[in-house]
Amino acid sequence: MKWLYRIVCAILVVVMLVSAWKIWSIMSEYKEGEDAYHDIEQFITIPSPTPAPSDAGAEPSVQPTQDPLTQFPVVDFASLQQMNSDVVGWIYIPGTHVNYPIVQGSDNSYYLNRLFTKQWNSSGAIFEDYRNASDFTDWHTIIYGHQMNNRTMFHDLKLYEDQEFYDEQPIGYLLTPQGTYLLEFFSGYVSSVDTNAWDLNFTESSFESWLKDIQGRSAFTSQVQPGVGDRIVTLSTCSSAFENARFVLHAVMRQAEID
Repeated sequence: MKWLYRIVCAILVVVMLVSAWKIWSIMSEYKEGEDAYHDIEQFITIPSPTPAPSDAGAEPSVQPTQDPLTQFPVVDFASLQQMNSDVVGWIYIPGTHVNYPIVQGSDNSYYLNRLFTKQWNSSGAIFEDYRNASDFTDWHTIIYGHQMNNRTMFHDLKLYEDQEFYDEQPIGYLLTPQGTYLLEFFSGYVSSVDTNAWDLNFTESSFESWLKDIQGRSAFTSQVQPGVGDRIVTLSTCSSAFENARFVLHAVMRQAEID
């Protein structure tokens, strides 16, 4: 029976080595992705938030850390597009880890497992739906990103299931070569992939109905009221809530008023 014991021990050792190698590979890939995106943060300048004035002795109120009134992030798109001509924008959401360039491929598969640098990596990239206009002029534009376990990419979108978090961070930034925009979030929820959250073809009437539909699903309450004259941006990522679940965050895209 010694030979059987030795075989079992050998198998267990092999299993342990393979498992250790897989864990090391995953962690190395995560680190590689984090480093790649950290390196390109040099191309965005984010101003420090200015605290809102308060009366002496008064209880401090909860204020969004990104007051959309004075200064805005600035992106060096010329340098980014020299690195990758697929760059169409940059998305930044204060209070989260979302701070990434946006690319657009010829399909919705290429950047699922490729970094901004086009290097193969499970982190993928933040990318715009290939069917959308690259300048975000469609009625509805969709931006995708993975929900990574190391809190990178679009992992933090799920924070918007909480009303308190939404109240603190109701606005994101969409920066493009054409201009600077505010993303005023008005609806966020877990959705099955077979709903209309990702619809792109509308008439004016169907667009209005669609807006009411997605607004009614929101996990948080917002004062933002989207209309048929607005452009909508949807951020989409995976969710573990159930099979084929996604978390979507809808926003009205508004031109920033820069002095």
